[in-house]
Amino acid sequence: MLPKIKNIFLPKTLFGRLILLPSSAIIVSFIVISSLVGYYQYNYARANIQHNSQVLLKEISASIEKYLLLDDFAEIESIMRRFCLIDPIASISLIDMKNTPLLQVKKNEEGELRVTYNSAKRYETQYLHSKDLVYIEEDRHAYVLYSYLAKGNEVWWIRLEISKDASYARLMNLLIFGTSIALFFILLLSFIIFTIINRPLTEIASLTLFSSKLHKNIGEKCLVKSSISEIDDLTLSLNKLSQKLLANQDIMQDQYAKLEEFNAELTTKIEEEVRKNREKDLILLKHSRLATLAEMIGNIAHQWRQPLNAIALHVQSLEISYTLDELNEDELRSYVGDIMHQVEYLSKTIDDFRELVKDDQKEEPFNPFEVIMGTHKLIESSLKYANISLTLELEEDLMLTHGNAQTFSQALINILNNAKDALQAQNEEKTKEIKIELKRVLDKIEVRICDNGGGVNEEIIEKIFDPYFTTKHKSNGTGLGLSIAKTIIQEDLKGLLYVYNKQEGACFVMQFDQEQIPSSQKTLQARGV
Repeated sequence: MLPKIKNIFLPKTLFGRLILLPSSAIIVSFIVISSLVGYYQYNYARANIQHNSQVLLKEISASIEKYLLLDDFAEIESIMRRFCLIDPIASISLIDMKNTPLLQVKKNEEGELRVTYNSAKRYETQYLHSKDLVYIEEDRHAYVLYSYLAKGNEVWWIRLEISKDASYARLMNLLIFGTSIALFFILLLSFIIFTIINRPLTEIASLTLFSSKLHKNIGEKCLVKSSISEIDDLTLSLNKLSQKLLANQDIMQDQYAKLEEFNAELTTKIEEEVRKNREKDLILLKHSRLATLAEMIGNIAHQWRQPLNAIALHVQSLEISYTLDELNEDELRSYVGDIMHQVEYLSKTIDDFRELVKDDQKEEPFNPFEVIMGTHKLIESSLKYANISLTLELEEDLMLTHGNAQTFSQALINILNNAKDALQAQNEEKTKEIKIELKRVLDKIEVRICDNGGGVNEEIIEKIFDPYFTTKHKSNGTGLGLSIAKTIIQEDLKGLLYVYNKQEGACFVMQFDQEQIPSSQKTLQARGV
């Protein structure tokens, strides 16, 4: 409500403030002044009429009184006629003691005088018994005054009726004339204001239109010329602004070209740095794989040692049996069968190793259960040699769709090697255990590798995946294993790797989105000593 009232009394447009608002103020002021003038003029006219009526009544009474004593009613009528010709007087009456008009001179609507003797009308008023000059009655159209006259012992009255209409008609004519003159000057003043203000408003509108289109017509010149210095200053300012914008546009285009050139150079440098970083990453990955290969060769050596010893024993037994001439066909077949069984075991170990280290980075879905089982075969002997027990709790028929089995196996081996190193650093008398879990958790596939090696120091747990960060002596560790594992899991396999401490050791958790729902679930528990 308040904003609407404010908009009425304080328009937002310059036209409203310079033309409508002043004109409205002038009109309102005129109405207020006219009302006040009319009110005071009315009161003044009323007082003036009352005063003049009393003066006339006194004159009439004085003129009639001596002729009343002479009973010269003809002269009294003549006097009353003369006075009744005065414009405001409507009627003059001579009243006896019985309140009966003996003689009345009255003016009709056409202004003609009418004389009446001994009228049957009687005036009923309480003031007729007073001897004072009395203003006795006032109605809508007239003032009525009475004056005391003495005729011997008798009391007579002069009744004077003054018409308001004639007096107020002159006053109304005066007010109408004054109002007309005032309205004429108001209209003339409004026209003059409009004529003076309209052109500057038009020029301001032209400047507004020019400024609104300036962003499309940079460099153009505003052609508005005004007799008002402020508008000329504004026009000059807009023209300077247009020229500045044009100059700035040229500068910006030049800077934009330089920026484009700089961006091209920066892009080239970034691509070069990215290429170098990729090369570095490949080198790191190769170093990590070489370290993994070295670990795997050690694992293969552990796995081959027993089969090779068995083959050597069988060959020595063959030689002794042959020397003692105790070798028959059945014994030969038995020795050959045992040797071939061991050779097949060695060959299978080589195939598993080749599957792990083959350089095939093509992305294809794989079953993490199968990869974990294959990795278990490769590191089983190494863990047994280090007196570490490995427990597997795995769900089958889960499928990962990002990355490939080789990269997943490499990350798994890096984490297992880290757990093995942590356990080997512990007390020899303590039972050393590693547990691998593969299961579905809500809509995720989770691989959890936990050990009882004492956990990771809370002060460095946030740095454990940083490249080249290691708690081992520099001769025993490169600090790349866990970093490479995290890179593989989060970038190649699109998963998440994190670590936390439990009561007895550390748990490394790999978490992947499950994009295929398996048809069945089986749990395999395998334990190694």
